[in-house]
Amino acid sequence: LFQSETIARKVIYAPLGLALPPRVQRPMRRSDEPIELLFINSWAQQGVCFGLRGGFDILEAFRILKQRYPRLRLTLRTTLPKLARHYQQILASDDVQIIDRVVTDEEMTQLHQNADIYLLPAGRIHIVSLLGAMAHGLPVVVSDGWGFEE
Repeated sequence: LFQSETIARKVIYAPLGLALPPRVQRPMRRSDEPIELLFINSWAQQGVCFGLRGGFDILEAFRILKQRYPRLRLTLRTTLPKLARHYQQILASDDVQIIDRVVTDEEMTQLHQNADIYLLPAGRIHIVSLLGAMAHGLPVVVSDGWGFEE
């Protein structure tokens, strides 16, 4: 591209992509089974990314929806920032699971397979997270942020 041996030694082309999981038939949920919502923060596990990816919106929506749909459960794979008491009370629910560590590829696959709906109401697209959820056949709930429509 730059017609320079010096630059060529420093540049690696790594196409964006991810391996597709094996095709799995999702069983129909019984009407008494939980509805599993999944939110996954960045691999960096920085608390500040929780807000950037829409974590606070998820907590507020979960608080409201849980009253109407008691079968809802929420799994958050994230490190949390310092939270106001209001958010701490939402997280104290038995129906909220927090995984605040890096997970293996197998654990990530299991999170996707156990989920019914993937949540990513971020201000802009996070393509690998979104494609990973869609590759597992999950419907996604996103914001109208930059790049999601495409």
